Amino acid sequence: MLEFIFISYLLIGVISLALYNSQKTALYFGFISNAAISVVGALYFLSQLHGSSEFVLRGFLFEPSFLLTPLGAFFSFIVCFIGAMSAIYSLGYLQNFKLNFAVKSALFSFFMLSMLMVISSNDVFGFVVLWELMTLVSALMLKFNDTPSSNFTVMLYLGVAQVGAFCIVIAFLIMAHSAGSLHFSDWNFNTSSLFICILLFIGFGTKAGLAPFHVWSPLAYPLANSNVSALFSSAMSKVAIFGLIKFMLIAKIPASFALAMMILGAFGAVWGIIFAALQNEYKKLIAYSSVENMGIILLALGAGLYGLATANNILAAFGLAGAILHSLNHSVFKAVLFFAAGNIYNASKKLKINSLGGLAKFMPITAFCSLIAVLSIVAIPLFNGFASEWLIYKALLSKTDPGISRLVFALSTIGLTLAGVLCAFAFVKFYGLIFSGKAKGEYREASIFSLVPMVILALFCVILALSSPMFVSKIWSFMPVSDSGATLSFSLLWLCLIAMLILPFVILLVFKSPFDKPKLSDPWANGFKFSNDFLPNSNTAVGDLRRVLAKFMCIKMRKKGSSYSIVVKDVFMEYIYKPIIDINMKIADKIAIMQNGKSATYAFYMVLYLGVMGVGIFYFFGGKL
Repeated sequence: MLEFIFISYLLIGVISLALYNSQKTALYFGFISNAAISVVGALYFLSQLHGSSEFVLRGFLFEPSFLLTPLGAFFSFIVCFIGAMSAIYSLGYLQNFKLNFAVKSALFSFFMLSMLMVISSNDVFGFVVLWELMTLVSALMLKFNDTPSSNFTVMLYLGVAQVGAFCIVIAFLIMAHSAGSLHFSDWNFNTSSLFICILLFIGFGTKAGLAPFHVWSPLAYPLANSNVSALFSSAMSKVAIFGLIKFMLIAKIPASFALAMMILGAFGAVWGIIFAALQNEYKKLIAYSSVENMGIILLALGAGLYGLATANNILAAFGLAGAILHSLNHSVFKAVLFFAAGNIYNASKKLKINSLGGLAKFMPITAFCSLIAVLSIVAIPLFNGFASEWLIYKALLSKTDPGISRLVFALSTIGLTLAGVLCAFAFVKFYGLIFSGKAKGEYREASIFSLVPMVILALFCVILALSSPMFVSKIWSFMPVSDSGATLSFSLLWLCLIAMLILPFVILLVFKSPFDKPKLSDPWANGFKFSNDFLPNSNTAVGDLRRVLAKFMCIKMRKKGSSYSIVVKDVFMEYIYKPIIDINMKIADKIAIMQNGKSATYAFYMVLYLGVMGVGIFYFFGGKL
């Protein structure tokens, strides 16, 4: 069945390209077929949470092997589920653009195939090749939107990705040398290596968009079409999270590094949501909130791995389950938000929050689904974001040894709480300024194809919350943890929180409201005729927060005539990545002399490179593999 799914994606991509001269046919065939095979894949992977399957591709220069484990099946389910929703959404969303639908649908199919094959790959060479293929296809999907800044964004993404790939290759070669095998299923380490852990963290953290490797994601997610942004944030980042979890478990990381992961996760969560709150473009706001949620997942993973390293079963069970379940939950509500962003842009052709308002009157379904996603991302009870964050809090509040670990857990709890408060602040701003208030124009609801996947995903925000104990039990069954002593019951918690929710309304009914029915009149603004300019905007909503942070971050006011705008720049981008980029550009100018146009010289470079690689491989692996 796994081979059938892979072959189906490959054939869909090839046939889509063959329909190059029939664009409408390519659009419907490509994305309907992708949606269908993704649904089949999601159901298949969901059925494999307690089993495994393996096969080898024969007839290649090397024979890549694939092994689908229950952990891989869970993340493959996420990829296929989001892929199916994104494919359906694309049928309505993409018709608003002048694009080559044949190439677009083919890239979509190849991207899905590469992600699933990466998850199932069982040998070093196959994994690295497929990882690079996934990077290449995703870069092509980014470049599909050719804007003045697209070249910089794509090259930044590729540059960060190549640093990550290099770290992964080095870590894999060291691990393969130690294990005496290139197959992951043969790896079993009794001792941990801090160097390998650092390489794995950088390698997979770059693709996941973990802070401080996140600088490409707030640029790439807004650049891509919303159906692609959803795939990047909800699917591709989870492939990286899968790799991080899988190989961190194999490497058996030390407790000290697990604590460092928790600190970095808490920092990333707070850092990401601060920048989300300060954004004036809604797609950048959503993109930076992905940085926050990646930080939350890393925080939970660090807590779980610390539990494994210290034989704390309860901590390990709640931490790992929280990280994996939040990966699923984040994929669902973040896809809704990116789909909503696509609908907003198609209806208004505007990216600035300040230029929008009152969309709920014209786009009620988009507004309602966005509200469900907002309630989920800010972890309101009865929605899926709360379920996974509750697990993470249970892990952070578990009993730990006194000393530095207890301090780290306390600081992480504070960081997670602060991130939650700022998340509510950011998304109240997002929803309130875009969907509520006085309308600033005439808008039209999106097509049925763009709304159906949003409704399905919004429904799953509730379904996943109510069925979270079942998912946690499944996660515990295939993770290397003992859930003895770890109990999970949301029933009493749900009842208490619902009671707290309705208590103010009960009090209001019992004691009656002291106010009469309000009188309605036209807006009045100190004697001046009302204008939309008098409405709150993105800048005024975060004025106090901006003033507090202005001394620590790159926040500047830019004036142009009588108007002004706020420019928020990422400190990591300004003071770390840009200087590195400038240095590389200068080096590139110096070595450009090597490009002399002589084929013989290029052939010499290739032979020299292959010779060096051959000597290196023989030295490290000769007679051992």
